[in-house]
Amino acid sequence: MMFFLQYVIRRTFQNMMGNLFPNFITISIIVISMLIFSTFTLIAFNLTNLLKIWEDKIEIIAYLRQGTSSREVEPLLNKTRLLEGVELVRYVSPYDAMDFMATKLGRQKSLLQGIQPALLPPSFEIQLKKDYRNSTMIKEVVTQLEKIPQFEEIQYGQEWVETFSVLVHILRLTQWILGGLL
Repeated sequence: MMFFLQYVIRRTFQNMMGNLFPNFITISIIVISMLIFSTFTLIAFNLTNLLKIWEDKIEIIAYLRQGTSSREVEPLLNKTRLLEGVELVRYVSPYDAMDFMATKLGRQKSLLQGIQPALLPPSFEIQLKKDYRNSTMIKEVVTQLEKIPQFEEIQYGQEWVETFSVLVHILRLTQWILGGLL
């Protein structure tokens, strides 16, 4: 039995040395294929995680009309919370907006001196449920919000959301195509 095993090992190495170039090419092709597959998988994984982070940041900002009384805010908050697809609504007063701007400006917050918070409109920051964070569903929520007369302007980064949705679809399609080829 031991002689047979020695014979097999010796013949294996003789064949490998006798066919060195074809064996080298075969191993090289396998290594390159694995490298391409691993690289693609790593890129797809990282892009998917990046898109999930971006998806969590999609929100709608609805600016209230000037002159909207503080008594109207709470019923309006409740009405907005009841809209289909809305997960969370946060009221941002002009003073909160001014504090946010000062924080974002950092050392350059002196640029805000002389600006009264009353110049900034109060707003609602609206976060959507996960299923509603694509361009079609966001438009439906925005259409519902536009019917509320107390909202003067509604922002949601339409081009950004559409680009994001297209990028997600392209990434998923590319994953399937390249995964099938490899």
